[in-house]
Amino acid sequence: MADRGKPSEGKAVRSLWSKDAAAQLWHSTPVKQRSVGSGQPSGPMDRSTNPGFRDSSLDPPDSHSLYSLQETKLPVNDLSGSTIQRQRREIQLLMEELKDREVELNAMATSHHKQHQVWEQDRQTVLMLEQRCARLHEEVQKRNELIGAVTTRMLAVESREEEAQKELSAARQQLCGLQQEQRVIRDRCRDCEEKNQSLSSTVTALSTQVGSLQAREEELSSMLRLKEKDATEAAAQILSLSGRLRDVEALLTESRSQESRLLRDVDDHKRRSKEAKHEASRLKDQVQQQAVQSSTQREEIIRLKQELQLLHRDVALSGEGDSWKDELLDLCRSKQERIMAELHCLRQVCENQRQELQLLHLNQGRAPEALRQKTSESLGEPTCKCVNHQSPSSLGGKTPPPVQDPPYLTQGGGHLSRSSLQRLMDELLVSSEKTDSAGDGGTVQPRHPEGFPWRQQQPNASRVQARPTPPEACPCPSSAPWTA
Repeated sequence: MADRGKPSEGKAVRSLWSKDAAAQLWHSTPVKQRSVGSGQPSGPMDRSTNPGFRDSSLDPPDSHSLYSLQETKLPVNDLSGSTIQRQRREIQLLMEELKDREVELNAMATSHHKQHQVWEQDRQTVLMLEQRCARLHEEVQKRNELIGAVTTRMLAVESREEEAQKELSAARQQLCGLQQEQRVIRDRCRDCEEKNQSLSSTVTALSTQVGSLQAREEELSSMLRLKEKDATEAAAQILSLSGRLRDVEALLTESRSQESRLLRDVDDHKRRSKEAKHEASRLKDQVQQQAVQSSTQREEIIRLKQELQLLHRDVALSGEGDSWKDELLDLCRSKQERIMAELHCLRQVCENQRQELQLLHLNQGRAPEALRQKTSESLGEPTCKCVNHQSPSSLGGKTPPPVQDPPYLTQGGGHLSRSSLQRLMDELLVSSEKTDSAGDGGTVQPRHPEGFPWRQQQPNASRVQARPTPPEACPCPSSAPWTA
């Protein structure tokens, strides 16, 4: 502790001394305050009298420094020199006092060091004693545990000895009983030997049965293996069927959604079918009107035929010139051409109406067919029956596929049927051929308004037959587009 305070104390004294020297060098004239207070020690000097300061830390100024100070103090007067000498004497006294204090502090430090060494030795001995005490305490605990274990073992051994004595007495009693039982067992052994001889014969018989049973066992084991194989195959089939069942359930959900959509389509088609029925009734009225017109035209044709026959007779009787006959023939031909043009227009109108009715029937028959298709798909039959439907405008001038005639075209009672139209056209052709043959001198040259035979041009125009082949299967599972 004293050694630590030495450098700080020396630095403080040196700083004070350097400050005083600088102050003395700076003042060129003596200061009255210093001279007045020369009898009393200054503040730094008072602090230097503290017993904590050591004499070794306060380095006195050497002769060289004093000489340098004297050289710098040459211009100072005598009062400043006396004060400096007085201060030097005080400093020397302080240095002597500091040396005495340093000696005292050194003595205290040595005594403190000795006490510290003694305390360290005592501490080491105390630690050794504590370790020894702990080790002895552990040994005592181990010995106590051994003593407890030995006492418990002694008690257990004593109890076992008592039990052994009891068991020994019981064993002696049992030995007597066993001797009696041994006699009984000997008698039984004799009986058992006799039985054993009888049983040996039975064992030989049973061995033969065991051989047969082993063969049966092998046969049953082979059958069991086959059954296991069948069971594994059945399990695999069950797994595959479960997968298919999941697929079918997914298809069922999809088919239900499609069924709901198809039901909406069916409602739409019903509405359209009602509209088509109204249109068909309107077309029926038009056809009836056209039939009435055709009947009137037929009557007119018959009347013209009769007039022609009368004219032929008159011409044959009168034998007049060919000019009048040619005029009549031209009139008849022009009239016939006009009638044929009207019939051609009627035929085209009928064909258009039949095509429209055919499309309506196809659309009406498609809704239940689609429902049947979806139900078959939901039951695990993924068949797709889609009808490649084309409108008359998309056929590109081709003849539409023949379908069955609607019932109102084949019924009697004022309706225009196929046979009536065909008969009317045949009669017109025959009448035209007769007129041509009469005008050309008996040669039959049938003429047509188009310049080619009507029968060869459109043989199936007035006949609408059923479709001979079913609709082709669609590769896609989605529903076919519905067209009105």
